[in-house]
Amino acid sequence: MMEGRNFVCAIVSASNEASTIENVLHQLYRARVDTCVLVVNGTRDQTLHIAQRCASRLQLPLHVQLFSDALGPDVAKATGTFEALRVHPTVEQLVYVDGDWKGSFGPMLRDFIDEGIETGCDCMWTRHTGPLREDIALWQNVLQQVAPHLVDAAPAQSPLYIRRSLLQFLSPTSLHHPGLWMAEAASFLQPALHLSTSALWDVRFAGNPVRSALHQSLMADTLIGDALEGCRILLEQRPSREWRGRRYDGLHLRRRTDLLEAVAAVVRWRT
Repeated sequence: MMEGRNFVCAIVSASNEASTIENVLHQLYRARVDTCVLVVNGTRDQTLHIAQRCASRLQLPLHVQLFSDALGPDVAKATGTFEALRVHPTVEQLVYVDGDWKGSFGPMLRDFIDEGIETGCDCMWTRHTGPLREDIALWQNVLQQVAPHLVDAAPAQSPLYIRRSLLQFLSPTSLHHPGLWMAEAASFLQPALHLSTSALWDVRFAGNPVRSALHQSLMADTLIGDALEGCRILLEQRPSREWRGRRYDGLHLRRRTDLLEAVAAVVRWRT
């Protein structure tokens, strides 16, 4: 396959997603992505087999990055990026989606990707909609001060669009922590980056995976802790996950940065 200016690679994290991965790949096919890096981690079901069978049927080029252990929140975005750069060194556009989405999001994702390409974005987040969560309130307060054009961003929400050239300045490693990625991108000044948000994504079309109350609580703490660290970096303060007399770790400590470092060590990603 010829890789040109608009060659799009989707990076998908999947952990025990046997019930949804076929739909996700079908929607990526509808979105006309050129190839996919599937980061299978901590899986004990048939996710990998189903994905390979589906991709073969759709004739969707699929490269699998396999980890026996779960990587933790967002780490697959970073490992998958390094893998995409290794397998497709001239890839120009990267888009990140989740392996548990259930809805018919393909056409909407195509519009999202096209917006990023046509506007020349270096990085594009979705806009937050719905009730104002604590992590979003933290972001809005700080972004209004330092990057008002991004005040409506949802830093932890997928999809995320990145132009490959941005990785000349920011390390893919930072993608494992949405707060760190937002802070580094928003504070980068030379050269000035084209950062924006998109109103084209409606989270309802991606489905609403049901999680346990414990998982939801841990994820809420993860998002708040990530926002606290990212906002403090933007304000040139010492990063910390402590706030209002408690610490917001959530699932942060389950992030396998050791596995990420091992992947990063063997990939030449700056040209």
